[in-house]
Amino acid sequence: MPLYGQMHLAQIFSTRHDLDIYRLCLDVHTRLRDFLTQYAEDRPLLGETLENWLYPLASMSAYTLTRLRQPSPRDLLNIDLGHLNEPLMTRMTGTLEQNFKTALRHSKADGVDRIER
Repeated sequence: MPLYGQMHLAQIFSTRHDLDIYRLCLDVHTRLRDFLTQYAEDRPLLGETLENWLYPLASMSAYTLTRLRQPSPRDLLNIDLGHLNEPLMTRMTGTLEQNFKTALRHSKADGVDRIER
């Protein structure tokens, strides 16, 4: 592995970081992906890909569950994932969809993937 890759691994898996944060991220993304897969069965998602929705919803989840714009890893680790339930994910998805539609109407972006970035 090149030195550059070793540096990134050392930063990611540094002893300064609580490794439980990675587990939390995986749990949140898994929960959101499962929800979006089921949600998309009944309603087509703008942009036709879950990936365009997953990361913005994860970000919304962090804010919604902590009420902090820039939560620290400690703040995130204090989240009760039981609160990330289907009604909350449905509301967040509806909000995100409205934001995507508004952005598409008011921008020259080619699609949701461009807006999401």
